[in-house]
Amino acid sequence: MMRVRTLTPGELAEIERLRAAARATLAQIRAGWVPGEAALAEAPFLDEWDERTHPQDGKPCLTGNVYGHPRLGDRWICTSPLLHRGESWALTSNRLYILGKPRLDRVIAGRRGRGRSLLDGSPSVPPTGGPGIPGADDDLPEP
Repeated sequence: MMRVRTLTPGELAEIERLRAAARATLAQIRAGWVPGEAALAEAPFLDEWDERTHPQDGKPCLTGNVYGHPRLGDRWICTSPLLHRGESWALTSNRLYILGKPRLDRVIAGRRGRGRSLLDGSPSVPPTGGPGIPGADDDLPEP
């Protein structure tokens, strides 16, 4: 059985400082705040991103390829918990990110749903050959 250690007074103070900063940022966002030019100029770029749940605390986070991260450099990351996502930027509990394009296969899977045919909602076209199973993704008409 794993034992969890007791946090030091300094660690508890740091947690409270981060919580207060997150609450202040959320209050600014609710009041209509958007990141300024200076903040965007320093923000790392997150491309091929996807919104997921953080593996440690189950809160929403982003995963993707980051470029220009001041500590992690250029690599695949899982961000700290997501506080707010704008049109082209995201604010996590640790930093601001400029968002590139979302991970396409996740978007397509979310729209279609797992196991649904590309032809769902289209007029039915009987297959002209091949090993296709009716309703499966490979059930496309021959050219």
